[in-house]
Amino acid sequence: DLLVGTYEYCVRAEIDANYSSLSCAVAIVPAPPTDIDCSVDAAITTLTWTNGELYDSIIIMRDGGTIVEDIAGDASSYTDENPGPGPHLYQVFGRIGDFVSESLDCQVVVPYPPAQLACSLANGTDSVLTWINTEPSTSILVYRDGVQIAEVAPDAGGYTDAGVAPATYTYCVVNVFAHSPGSKTSAWTCCDLIVPAPPTNLACLSVSGDVELSWTNNDSYDSLELRRDGNV
Repeated sequence: DLLVGTYEYCVRAEIDANYSSLSCAVAIVPAPPTDIDCSVDAAITTLTWTNGELYDSIIIMRDGGTIVEDIAGDASSYTDENPGPGPHLYQVFGRIGDFVSESLDCQVVVPYPPAQLACSLANGTDSVLTWINTEPSTSILVYRDGVQIAEVAPDAGGYTDAGVAPATYTYCVVNVFAHSPGSKTSAWTCCDLIVPAPPTNLACLSVSGDVELSWTNNDSYDSLELRRDGNV
């Protein structure tokens, strides 16, 4: 391989020891980028690097396909918003005119999120989350309305958020793969759960052997369930 630099190439034709004039062109071997770093957070990959020289533009490839080729020549970072889960190979090239440098490579693994997340309500006030995690990870984070409320072991199959007030909540879980010097996190997988406000002010009145019930509705219900001695 040629060293980094600018080269002049010339060609001439010959017929019976008679030579044409030279036809020459200049070729550039750009210095490749250096010091690449790839990180993953919330399934978004961020690349940073040091430019070997001032380029006209920078080309980024993922898994052998070009994802962007018109980054400014002085850029030193790129964010891939949707690489998808799994292993990925990133390559960064510097381009001057029509000449492209050797690539600078890095590999990352975007964690898969927990699968089949389901949210249900127990006892009227307990949010029950269940999921399946078949991917290697070091922990699973649980969020309620964007705020972390728990961190559980990677082999946990669920979590119960007990004693929540009536409201509509969004629960999300995230896979975490901790490593030195940082960590990688999967995309969020989420579900919504409605915790209805219970009826209040229940009153019972016995009239001629019949019991009349009255109460105050505190939400817009689909239906009401009436129980006597624990039976519907």
